[in-house]
Amino acid sequence: MKKTNTSVKVAIAIAVLGSLWMLSGVFNDNKALEAEKTQKIQQIRKVSVTISQAQAYERSLIVRGRTQASRNVMIRSEVKAPVRNITAKRGAFLAKGDIIAILSPQDKPAAVAEQEARVKELEAKLAAAQKLFDKGYRGATDLAAAEANLEQALAGLETAHLNLSNTRIKAPFDGILADRPVEQGDYLNTGDNIAHIVDLDPLYIVAEVSEVDVGLLYTGMEGTAKTVTGIHRDGFVHYIAPTANDITRTYQVEMTVENPGYKIPSGLTTEISIPLKTVQAHKIPPSALSLSDDGTVGVKHVLINNTVKFQEIEILADENDGVWVDGLPQRFQLINVGQEYVTDGETVEPVFNNEEGS
Repeated sequence: MKKTNTSVKVAIAIAVLGSLWMLSGVFNDNKALEAEKTQKIQQIRKVSVTISQAQAYERSLIVRGRTQASRNVMIRSEVKAPVRNITAKRGAFLAKGDIIAILSPQDKPAAVAEQEARVKELEAKLAAAQKLFDKGYRGATDLAAAEANLEQALAGLETAHLNLSNTRIKAPFDGILADRPVEQGDYLNTGDNIAHIVDLDPLYIVAEVSEVDVGLLYTGMEGTAKTVTGIHRDGFVHYIAPTANDITRTYQVEMTVENPGYKIPSGLTTEISIPLKTVQAHKIPPSALSLSDDGTVGVKHVLINNTVKFQEIEILADENDGVWVDGLPQRFQLINVGQEYVTDGETVEPVFNNEEGS
């Protein structure tokens, strides 16, 4: 009987020890789960988040170009003659009709006088032929010949006057004498360069627009121009090329601006801004921009479930105090600090740094 009691006690002890061992395993598993959970919580990154609300933004097409004279003419000699006198210096402001240089008339005044005398003679002959024709002493053929001779003489007189007037080189329009490659005493042949005249008021701003943007433009659109020297001018689009450049696949666009006093020279780098339409956009700091693995520009923001989402964007404008971007929700939680350390789909802890956060 005593031996039986001992066996029962041993069995009970073994059972108790087994239970304790099993319970210890449960306790250890729970501790491991708690530790793993704590570690995961500790691994959730904190990111600085700002609530961004879309605003009305007037979208503009901004391109760089250059200034160009609205009229650009090289005056060439129409007669053979030496330069007798120079009356205008390079860089001078000229009004239409101002004399730039005078060429030696040589025999041209005599040619005019000769043609004038010839015309008077033939006018008298025509008058006599007309009287004889009226009286029936001359036929119609003689009268027609007299008329033709006079017409020929009048044409010669006009040419003689033109040759004489071509010895006085005049400005064809208001402008600046950009260059004058002749001096007193130079002998000019027909076609030789005498003076380069440019008209800078109005002034053209010439730029190249991509094939994507050219369809947004039309002649008459208003815009602004800003030169590299800081001068601003309002203007309008007066020309859009009907064909693209074969190499660049861009279209030439020209804007007209006023240039009183010719303060803006030709050839100056200038930025054109043409308002297109008003859109809802966000203004964000440049530091908030991110790049995806394939090089796409975008931003990272936090969804309602605290996961990170990379969103591709379109940059509309880059200003001194921020970048205007499109392609985002009307209101979203922008990660503005720490976005480079988190990935798309990762769970984060947002730390709001503006009053709208919670």
